[in-house]
Amino acid sequence: MRMVIENAGAQRGVLILARGEDQRIEAEGTTSGDTIVVRLQQAPVAEDAVPESIIRYVARTHESVILDEASARHPFSADSYVRRQHARSILCLPLINQAKLIGLLYLENNLSPNVFTPMRIAALNLLASQAAISLENTRLYRDLEEREAKIRRLVDANIIGICIWNLLGEILEANEAFLQIVQYSREDLASRRVRWTDLTPAEWRESDERSMADLRAIGVAKPFHKEYFRKDGSRVPVLVGAAIFKGSGSEGVAFVLDLSEQKRAEDALQQAQAELARVSRITTMEQLAASIAHEVNQPLGAVVTSGNACLNWLSTSPPNLRKARQAVERIVRDGNRASDVLKRVRALLKKRLSSSLLSTSMK
Repeated sequence: MRMVIENAGAQRGVLILARGEDQRIEAEGTTSGDTIVVRLQQAPVAEDAVPESIIRYVARTHESVILDEASARHPFSADSYVRRQHARSILCLPLINQAKLIGLLYLENNLSPNVFTPMRIAALNLLASQAAISLENTRLYRDLEEREAKIRRLVDANIIGICIWNLLGEILEANEAFLQIVQYSREDLASRRVRWTDLTPAEWRESDERSMADLRAIGVAKPFHKEYFRKDGSRVPVLVGAAIFKGSGSEGVAFVLDLSEQKRAEDALQQAQAELARVSRITTMEQLAASIAHEVNQPLGAVVTSGNACLNWLSTSPPNLRKARQAVERIVRDGNRASDVLKRVRALLKKRLSSSLLSTSMK
């Protein structure tokens, strides 16, 4: 700001930076005798600080506005700031970097007209170009620092395991959540004794190879289930997703979620389902047995009754052969009924047994 005001011959200068669709005043420089005082601030663009119509025009068109005699008639004569301040010379430059508006530089001189000569404007354009590059780099560095801070908060929060790895199998860095999952210490990590290739059981290496192929091809690997060896040799089920760092080609980050609790819940659910199926089978068999007993008892009871009747008719004097014959016919009929019931029972038991064996083999 000091360099711009000094080279431009301005009495006052305002730096306005773009913040999305809005603009905000970031700094203001004014002359006081032979010195230039610069004050940093963050204030909205308002009509009492700058001519809003000029600022909007430059922001929209990316074109400079030069008023050699602001008190004369011009397209911005109706602006309340211009009328109130009685400015003589006004210059507003856009700060452009790679066709992107970074901000605006507003300069004014209330004492003399024609202050911003072509030579001064040429120097200011050079300064504006350099300022735009510097401001954009500053914004990029600030955004990078903010992103790094967010990532660091996620890593330090230890909500999930996070580790940085390379294609050689080394784990270069990890948070406490990851170390707790695999039960290694930070000293083990520092001594390079923790390698993701050694953590992976043999039967899961094919999954690792597929994820490595995806990482080389598209830079990311979709989350997949696998297991890790812990330091004591036990295994822990995990969900792993990974991404390779852009530009590195050999290093990346992985997010690891411990699935131990989920696995225990799934095992408990399977056991509960198996127990429920067993109880259901027992209940069904009890109901079936009761039904069989009812179906068989009826014809058997009738057989006994008819048999006793037959004996009674034969024991009379003389024996009543007609009645005895009818009783025997009932015995034969009820016996056939009992036989049919037993056949249906055998068929039902055979069907249920086959279904149970098939279900067991599928499990």
